[in-house]
Amino acid sequence: MNERLRFHRLVPDDLAVAIRWYDEISPNLANRFRTEIDATFDRISANPQMYAQDSDGLRYTRVGIFPYLIQYRTEGSTTLIVGVYHSSSDPEKWRDRARGTR
Repeated sequence: MNERLRFHRLVPDDLAVAIRWYDEISPNLANRFRTEIDATFDRISANPQMYAQDSDGLRYTRVGIFPYLIQYRTEGSTTLIVGVYHSSSDPEKWRDRARGTR
């Protein structure tokens, strides 16, 4: 992973909840999720402009086949990963956290 990525302090919690859920289903599935997360972070790091930007300056990408989105914004040469959310979670939660990162 590129050092240009920074992570909101709650991203480890986001990931822990998701990994724990997948691990209860299957440790193999949890490992696949971890692999997809890492690959998605690598793609974001390599080309943060790859994904469309909304009116608030945020970008979103899906985590492979999993129903999770990574929300991030670029700040100069740094990319801040704001959150990792299940796609069915409340979008207001995403917006609230993003507002707190400006």
